[in-house]
Amino acid sequence: MAPEESSSGRHLLAVGLVAIIGLAGLVLMFQETGMTAQATKPGIGDVTINGCNEGQLMLDARGVEMLKKAGRAKYGADFSPYAAAHINYNQVGYCSDTAVVKELLG
Repeated sequence: MAPEESSSGRHLLAVGLVAIIGLAGLVLMFQETGMTAQATKPGIGDVTINGCNEGQLMLDARGVEMLKKAGRAKYGADFSPYAAAHINYNQVGYCSDTAVVKELLG
């Protein structure tokens, strides 16, 4: 075998291996994307963001702190906004009773 034939055979083999590896990578990538398509789509997936129930307002941490200060000023140091306004955290914000919030914060 001449050196030219050996060199061109190696190049052909290298290009063939790269093509096979690239094709296998593409197949695996599309197969993985099919299984986890929700993770690759922009926007909200199947898990919906929980809102507050009817008769409740959503507060952030600053709003809860303002509610606590206003309640302690009006009712004393034993006031707990969590008990009085039925505050609970729903992974998005703090839901609290609308009537209590309006009474204390206006």
